Amino acid sequence: MSFNGGYQSDNGATAPVIQNASETVNGTAYLASQQEVNDGVDDTKIVTPHKLITRLNTTANRETVLVIRPENINPEFVPLPDSNKIILVNDTLALCGNIKLQTISGLVSFDLHILNLPMPSNSVVGLNGVFYGNNGDVFTYTIDSSGRLFMRGLSVNGSDTFHINFLPYVVAQPLQFYPTRPV
Repeated sequence: MSFNGGYQSDNGATAPVIQNASETVNGTAYLASQQEVNDGVDDTKIVTPHKLITRLNTTANRETVLVIRPENINPEFVPLPDSNKIILVNDTLALCGNIKLQTISGLVSFDLHILNLPMPSNSVVGLNGVFYGNNGDVFTYTIDSSGRLFMRGLSVNGSDTFHINFLPYVVAQPLQFYPTRPV
C-alpha cells in the first residue's frame, strides 16, 4: 500500500497526483497551527475562525497608563489628586489622560517649562495647542522635540487650576523623558 497525494492505492497503481490548493487551483489544503497564524508568514495554509479570533484577541490595542512623576513637574505647580496621567497606546502613541496642575506660587503670567512628557519619535519643531484654566483663561502650549511642555498665558487668579490636554503624538522608543526637572 502506498500513499500518494491523499489517495491510497492497494494494487500498486499510480493514484492521481493531487496538488496543493491555491487561490486559483483546486487541491489539498492544510490547516495552519496557532503558531503559524501568530507568525503570519505562511500564505499556503488555511486559518480556522477559532485560531483567527485567538490571534485577534491577543493583538488588540493595549494601553499603558503612566503617572507623571514629581521630577517631571515644575515645582511651581502641584498635581491634583487622581490626575497627571499619560496614556500610551501600544507603547507608541501618547494621549493626554487627565492632567490637572495648580499653581502654588501665585504666578499670574506664564512663559515657562512646566512638564516633561515622553520624547516624540522625531525631532518635531513643536506640537502646539491650547488649554484652559479653571477660571476660563486660555493658555497656549508647545511640546518641543525633547518632550518639554511649555506654557504661555495670563491668569486672573494666582491659584488657578490648569486642565492640560495635548494633541496625540508618537513617542520615541525606548521611552525617554527630558532628564532635568522643569523650572
